[in-house]
Amino acid sequence: MDIFIKKLDVVAITKVDRVVIKLIGTILVLNVTLVFGQVTKDQVDYRISHDTLTLVSSWSALNYPFGTFKNYEHLKSYYPEFCSKKDGFYYLRDGDSYAKLFRDDRTESVGLVYAKIHSPKIKTSNGIIIGMSKKDVLSKFLTSLPDHLDAVNVLRLEFRRGQVGIWHYYKFKNDVLTSFVLDTDSQQYKN
Repeated sequence: MDIFIKKLDVVAITKVDRVVIKLIGTILVLNVTLVFGQVTKDQVDYRISHDTLTLVSSWSALNYPFGTFKNYEHLKSYYPEFCSKKDGFYYLRDGDSYAKLFRDDRTESVGLVYAKIHSPKIKTSNGIIIGMSKKDVLSKFLTSLPDHLDAVNVLRLEFRRGQVGIWHYYKFKNDVLTSFVLDTDSQQYKN
């Protein structure tokens, strides 16, 4: 695997099978490969800062974390016990966990407005659920995991394509996923 490492003004290129990083500065930037399951999807930028691992990508699957759906009925067929409609929006709800979605006529699909998930009952399309280990969650997005991820308590995924922005925040405590927030640059009310 070719890895490009940049810290401030120092640049080094190396070939390694496993990545070992001793974080000395504030930010390291690496180019790695993003995956969905075991299939490579896109190139990303990778940064570690304090307790946050950030991946930036234009991989379109990040835009549809609960799957791609044509309409409410299609969505409800996958999430029958959590799905509801209110004020023209679609919701996946379980207790205080929810995802707010809308019908995007331009793309003829259901798009995300916002999600805040604490419930282990609501699962993403790539199998992420509350209670998973940090290693299992990271393996959903990376082909190989860097060593020394003990300090990472937040995984931040950033989708960028044109004017669209979507941010995933996966939060860990004791190396276990406790919650995640999916935010967009949508101007819709998010609650």
